[in-house]
Amino acid sequence: MANGEWRMASDQGQWRMANAPSRKSRGLRAGLLALLLAAVAGAVPFERAVVNEAWCPPGWTVIVGHRYGSITADGEPGRDTLAVEARVRVEGSDRAAGRAFGRDIELSLASWAETVFVSVLYPELPEPSAELSWEVDLALVLPARARLEVANQFGDVTCRNLRAGCRVENSFGDVALAGCRDSRVLSRHGDVEIAANDGGLQVTNSYGNVYLDGVESRARVDNCYGDVEGTGLDGEVRLANVMGRIVTRDSRGQVALVNRFGEVEAWVEDTGLAELDVQAELSRVRLNLARTMPFRLGGRVFEGLVRCGLPVEVRDHGNEQVVSGSAGRGGPQIRLTGAWTDFDIGPDSTGDSLTAPAREKTE
Repeated sequence: MANGEWRMASDQGQWRMANAPSRKSRGLRAGLLALLLAAVAGAVPFERAVVNEAWCPPGWTVIVGHRYGSITADGEPGRDTLAVEARVRVEGSDRAAGRAFGRDIELSLASWAETVFVSVLYPELPEPSAELSWEVDLALVLPARARLEVANQFGDVTCRNLRAGCRVENSFGDVALAGCRDSRVLSRHGDVEIAANDGGLQVTNSYGNVYLDGVESRARVDNCYGDVEGTGLDGEVRLANVMGRIVTRDSRGQVALVNRFGEVEAWVEDTGLAELDVQAELSRVRLNLARTMPFRLGGRVFEGLVRCGLPVEVRDHGNEQVVSGSAGRGGPQIRLTGAWTDFDIGPDSTGDSLTAPAREKTE
């Protein structure tokens, strides 16, 4: 081999030796891989179910205080006991510690003064982290005529067929009620859905949407930073919203819609609607009236604009506009109150809109 060829081969060998992984680096990589595999293996969740039951005849109250996990509650007619199943799920980097923590979680049902208190007991209550996280889902079956009170922090709450009243407080998660009576919901950072509720209903919600379907009797909704949608409302209903949108359809009874910094869209299409009161500030309002629907309409708008596709009269009084008119006999009484708000009033088919009458200028 020539001297030049020998030096080239020697240089290539030195380059390969210099760039080859050392035993130490190979060992570090192997160790990191082993730690990663151990972490993945340790992340396998530990699951366990705990069941408990207590005497709870109709007329009693069930109180649930919970922190992490969902809650479902079903009312059954003719039942005189409370049955609770707690589904425990624990995850953590230390599998043995997670299993020990999960096995020590217990479910407590304590009765006193015609009240059953439902609690989840923990061996300790550290803050959830990458090392240890957990949730406990509760499933309750109770008499339909027992009252339920729930306070939860992180998780969804679902209640069905509770006829003696229920109160739900939830911080982070959705709330759904179906077939309940005399309900009260206080919710933050989650949606609220109410279906087929009668009696009284009060919903206070922020940073979420509220959906009502088939709500009867007395209802009041206060919502911030979300939307409110109502279908099949019947009774004395008040929907108030800030920084969002209100939409109603198929309403009956007396309905009041209050909006600030958002939008309102309401359909007047059922002769069972007796009164519709719309109050808006810095908003946009659209009223859709069925063409065959009789109505009586009146209201005042300050620093706003009223556009009509119906035979109503709009008069200017300085910074105010006064709107009034009627069609047919009877029908709902519609009252409009606005400040810095535009109102668009017309038939529900905009393609068939009638020509708006000329405005009458008055001083």
